[in-house]
Amino acid sequence: MPTFVGASKNAYYGVSGAAFINLPLSGTPSPRGGDEIVALVQVGYYDGGFRGTLTAPTNAGTYFAVLKQTNYLAEAAYYNHAGHFSIFGKYEQRKISGDYALAFRQALPATISPSQTWIAGGLKYYVAPFNLFNFALQYERINNDDAPGTQQGGTNNVTFQMQMILY
Repeated sequence: MPTFVGASKNAYYGVSGAAFINLPLSGTPSPRGGDEIVALVQVGYYDGGFRGTLTAPTNAGTYFAVLKQTNYLAEAAYYNHAGHFSIFGKYEQRKISGDYALAFRQALPATISPSQTWIAGGLKYYVAPFNLFNFALQYERINNDDAPGTQQGGTNNVTFQMQMILY
């Protein structure tokens, strides 16, 4: 790949926006806690400036490894105060721009992340209040969106974790 030393390079830029809600189901917040619904939606657009193909780039860009992409994230959960548990779900996607040919997106080096989709859901049990100590069980499906038919299209993951926050 040419080094583009001394050549003008496309600038990196990124834009991101998010919205969230933490809604007490009783209608009013309580210092003792209560059932609630929480949600987050986030969208980001990033472009490191790279143009062309791996073998014939037309502009190296400022950050070669950050291809033009749009990222999506949506998370939601229901917390049951009396039962000390929550149910949660997540959808996340990194979509590399269609400006790059499919063959290019399928041949990315390991240092560049491909288009992927994550879908997850699970259950969390709170042993101590305020997220101080909890156990979580999550199932997650990861799809490799641009994977050729001859390669693995994704993975299934089950995670059990213990989380403790120390101050």
